Amino acid sequence: MQMNQCSPHEAIAFLAQVHPLLDHPLTPSRQTLLMLAASNSSINLLKATLARKPSINMTDSIGRTAMHYAAAAGNL
Repeated sequence: MQMNQCSPHEAIAFLAQVHPLLDHPLTPSRQTLLMLAASNSSINLLKATLARKPSINMTDSIGRTAMHYAAAAGNL
């Protein structure tokens, strides 16, 4: 399954498993789950992640936030 194709149920189930990692960097460039969901146009994962109240001000290794990733993917 592609990240941008997950159903709302799949997104919630996934977050139940990774909740402790919600605000931890997941990639070498320090991207969080919120950043990854925003950059991959995964609206269901993005909604489920935001419902868990992640830190929206986290930045990656060069200072980008999830909003930067969403905008770069054309998801204003």
